[in-house]
Amino acid sequence: MKEKQRDVPQTSPLAGYSLPSDQLSNQFVEIISVIHRNQTKPVWCIQTSNLLSDSFLRLSNFLGCDLLLECGAHNAETSRRFVSMGIGNAIAIEANPHTFETLTASSQGAGVVALPFGLGSKVGEMILQIPLDSGTKIPGNASFLSRENDTRCLEIPVPMTTVDRILIDASPFTSIALWIDVEGMSAEVLLGAKDSLEKGEIALIHVEVETHSYWKGQSLLNEVDEFLRTHSFRPILRDFQTETQFNVIYVHTRNLQEIDSICREYWTRLTALRARAFLRKDWTFRDSLRSIKLGLVNRPDLTRTKVLHHIAAALGSRSSRQWLKSSEKLKVFSQDEIGEQPN
Repeated sequence: MKEKQRDVPQTSPLAGYSLPSDQLSNQFVEIISVIHRNQTKPVWCIQTSNLLSDSFLRLSNFLGCDLLLECGAHNAETSRRFVSMGIGNAIAIEANPHTFETLTASSQGAGVVALPFGLGSKVGEMILQIPLDSGTKIPGNASFLSRENDTRCLEIPVPMTTVDRILIDASPFTSIALWIDVEGMSAEVLLGAKDSLEKGEIALIHVEVETHSYWKGQSLLNEVDEFLRTHSFRPILRDFQTETQFNVIYVHTRNLQEIDSICREYWTRLTALRARAFLRKDWTFRDSLRSIKLGLVNRPDLTRTKVLHHIAAALGSRSSRQWLKSSEKLKVFSQDEIGEQPN
């Protein structure tokens, strides 16, 4: 890959994204209007990510992918769904040993193969950095890269492997789907899949990308996009997780014309989300509470976060109950445990 580039300007939320047909011709203005009205609403952003996940699984099934590699699996939700839907086998790879033990490993009871490794461009060992401001050892933003804002981290050595190495051991298979959510390491994971990409073994990729640098030395969207295009992949769909960090689905060019109807359905459903996220039709009391909770807990104040999670859990929030359970099991970091950890 080329020398690291920093921030990538975007002229619109969909700039630079090719689609296999002119399916947006009648909906484009309406969709952009909906996006502009809703891109700061937490619940709407989550809903677009859920839509993209559904489309990824539909595409995996349609394209005959019989193996999923979930890179940065956390609770291995996508792997569980992939197996339960009868699409094929799944391998969930999670680098954080605490997350693996608490969440990822349990997916093995659902027929998923779970592996405790980090993923990168080569086999070896790297230091995983777990941010201390979350108050738990299983945050979703642990990374092998240092954050730009110099967040204090607990550092853990983790064994590294590559996608290519895992696929050699996983053979035989017909077609592979990749799910990559690795906190700034997407480019390195793809470099570690270079042989498989060149052989045409990978048909579909769901990858988290950034247009703003959150980690020091990370590759941004334009670099990831250029690398995948050189291997005959094209972006077809994206969500709107945040303005500068979101997920993109890439598909091999040999399959572009076959998937038009699935892509068209995604954009139709995305437009329809205005009923819940903007006009507030069918908006439930729980939706309102969830929106308020998300807007408040995603801040660095740990004490306030714990109080809000307790309140949300009492009102029925499963995600808050899970957060509190993990914090109780693993305990919030004490000063003795933190010690003199480097930034």
